[in-house]
Parts: sequence; structure tokens; C-alpha cells
Amino acid sequence: MNLDNYAPESAKRIAVALVDAALAAGYSLGVYDGEETTVRHSRDRQEVLEALASTDHDHLRFYRPDATKAGFVLLIWENGDDAASDWSDNDETNALVMPVLRGLGVL
Repeated sequence: MNLDNYAPESAKRIAVALVDAALAAGYSLGVYDGEETTVRHSRDRQEVLEALASTDHDHLRFYRPDATKAGFVLLIWENGDDAASDWSDNDETNALVMPVLRGLGVL
């Protein structure tokens, strides 16, 4: 898994927690690595995690059950505790991302 090889442990913790929270909330996920979309509308945890950290940053995209985009979080791997460097500023994405980051003590 690229996360194990290329992401600092703190960034990996953030990514795994975000993926788990999003899947638990019923979202499907997409991964855009800055060059191409490598995962589209997936609910497969392993597929999503394996797609992360193949480049220096990824957009983790959140999709509602009707396949419309709810938001994204920009993960910059070398930022460590600040790996979740930006995200969609809307109520839905904030309700997903902020509790995860608070729970990890990085917000």
C-alpha cells in the first residue's frame, strides 16, 4: 500500500480515519491524484486506501448515494498532522472532516 511506503504515520492515520468515517456515513469515495482520477464512486475501503499516496497529494472525494459530489479533502502527504490541508467549505463536508480531525487531535 502506498500509504505504508510514502505517507508519514500521522498523515496515514488521518487518511484512514477520513475514509472510514466517510464510508460509515454512507458516502462512496473517489481519488484524484493530481493527474488522473484513479478511483471513482467506490465503497471498497481497500481499493480507496491503495489508491492514496501514489503522488505527493490526493483529493479524496465524497459522493452521496445518488452519486452527486458532496465535497473533497485535499491530502498533502508530507504535511504530517496537517495532511488534510484543505477541504470543501460546506456544512456536509465540515460535518464529516472536522470531527475526524478533532478526534485525532490535529484540529
